[in-house]
Amino acid sequence: MLKFRLISAAIGIPLDSVLVFVGSLTFALAILVLAMVGLSELSQKFRERGLKIVNIVAIPCLCASVLASQLARSSQILLLTILTSVWWFSLLGSMLFHTFRYEPNSEPEERGERASSIAATVFAVLYLSLFSIIASLREIGVNVSDKVYPVGRDLVFLTLISVWVTDSVAFFFGRKFGKEPLAPQVSPGKTLEGSVAGTVAGFVAAW
Repeated sequence: MLKFRLISAAIGIPLDSVLVFVGSLTFALAILVLAMVGLSELSQKFRERGLKIVNIVAIPCLCASVLASQLARSSQILLLTILTSVWWFSLLGSMLFHTFRYEPNSEPEERGERASSIAATVFAVLYLSLFSIIASLREIGVNVSDKVYPVGRDLVFLTLISVWVTDSVAFFFGRKFGKEPLAPQVSPGKTLEGSVAGTVAGFVAAW
């Protein structure tokens, strides 16, 4: 586990830094990849609990939401409008998907599964489409001495550094001093002591 984390940091941190610095469509596509990875992991967790995400609806919705950050660079209202439309499409699209697959003589349990599937799909799109906010934040700039300064780039760097520090301190402090499980059913390895230490370290790093 520790070796995997160190390798991931050695590769991921430089790569992430370059992508944030470059920004634009390149950064948005990288964010989209993360959203798809998140969808895959969420789908797996849901399947373990008998819930099915309609990926034929969720995937295009996530693509539209993340790439919308490039269409709405100068207008947060336009981005919110697109996101709202995507959220409604996830609801209507998953409903239509199950409508066309409807079997008149299906059992009540099967009808309940379809309702749960619609709810799971909408939740996945609502949750993972928030990645688009990061891509949109990266493109924010302010005028300084007749030049546009990419303040959004610095805010994304600030977010990443805070997360990296929080996660690292929580991991190492928890391994060394952690005794009280934080959420054993969700993540057995996390401890209360590590969580508190990571949170404090994240605030210090951000400051």
